[in-house]
Amino acid sequence: MVAADVSITSRSAQVLASETTIFPENIGLCELLTLLFAPFALMRPDLHNKRYLGALCGLGYDIETRQSLFPQNDVEFLFPFRFTNDDLHKVNGVRTYISNTLGVSIEQFSAARLHIKTWRDKVIENLMEYTWY
Repeated sequence: MVAADVSITSRSAQVLASETTIFPENIGLCELLTLLFAPFALMRPDLHNKRYLGALCGLGYDIETRQSLFPQNDVEFLFPFRFTNDDLHKVNGVRTYISNTLGVSIEQFSAARLHIKTWRDKVIENLMEYTWY
């Protein structure tokens, strides 16, 4: 389950989750979606730099202090599957397609309309490769 807002009630200390959705039980889907939509991701490589063990995702860091901008919003996870540079290139490709699709201005829309369907289909095609994990 994913919630857009999570809070604790003051009277009964119950957790209140709002704007929720339930994802299918595909191993690694949450990690993959986090990588896709996080503004900043710091990859955690293994000792031999052959694959990635996990990632720290968040809103970025201050260049001068090298501290997280909003540490309360950072999330760190381990990949429950083998994640290599090839996978990272696919994730970045999907991020590019999403950015191209969502970043089209009104003036560019009619010219980009043909490409938007292609970009959308590429996003779906690339994401479907991971659903068998």
